[in-house]
Amino acid sequence: MESFDVEQLSANEWTISLTPGNCGYGLPLLGVHRGLSILSQEDTSTYGFSGVQSRVTIQRIQATTPPVRGNFSVSYQGRTIPGTVSNCEWKTISQN
Repeated sequence: MESFDVEQLSANEWTISLTPGNCGYGLPLLGVHRGLSILSQEDTSTYGFSGVQSRVTIQRIQATTPPVRGNFSVSYQGRTIPGTVSNCEWKTISQN
């Protein structure tokens, strides 16, 4: 993970934001350790707990997507070099 941020919105509501590192994608929906699954869908899960009247609902607001890929060419002083690069590779190349 590149970053993991937690923000309290109200007394009983939190937002957790994850940013994958190295162009990671296809992350599974978060779960609750020892929670009893009440509802499970692709982007939402609800968990209950034995002996208490509490529930936790996890909702994926935005899913990760595969990295952008494409063709490019670099021209410098009359010379052109074609190539193919992924978004992650381009970020690395452009920062060096």
